[in-house]
Amino acid sequence: MTVCELYAKQNRHRGNVRHNTTKGISYKTISNDKRSLKAAFYTAIQDDCIRKNPFDFQLNTVIEDDQHLHQVT
Repeated sequence: MTVCELYAKQNRHRGNVRHNTTKGISYKTISNDKRSLKAAFYTAIQDDCIRKNPFDFQLNTVIEDDQHLHQVT
């Protein structure tokens, strides 16, 4: 099973998933994608396809959280 197939399998079970596009990739967008991939890989663990979830890490240890930079005061 490919990562794309695994991701599609996970999203079939979620009714609120919609496809969208963004002009830039913000921290929030990456965080949402990471959360979805983490859930998909958790499914792979449940199905005995893998033993460890490669998305089980804190995102802010890899990239800077820029959410505070985009707030309007």
